Amino acid sequence: MARDHTAQPAPGAYNTCYINAFQARPGADKEWDPDLLLRDVSGAVVMENDWTEAMLDVRTDAKRRRSARKPYAWIDDCAAKGYQAVDPDNYDTCTRAPRAC
Repeated sequence: MARDHTAQPAPGAYNTCYINAFQARPGADKEWDPDLLLRDVSGAVVMENDWTEAMLDVRTDAKRRRSARKPYAWIDDCAAKGYQAVDPDNYDTCTRAPRAC
């Protein structure tokens, strides 16, 4: 059973903890450092079209390291809650927005 990282695992089930790895969920872009959000030439945050999620800017090693802190903490939290697996979504962000990478 896949559940969001903010939820508790379901008792008696094999639980997969879902995290959003390379994008910010709708409305969650405010939780990220502004310079970690990918911006277009006009300075507007680049949004993923299907889910309306802000894309993270992982073009430099420093930004990749900083943007990984949240998902790493979420993974640790998933383990502490007792999840058996993790599903880090949006590994394909770079194929949908090559300038993000």
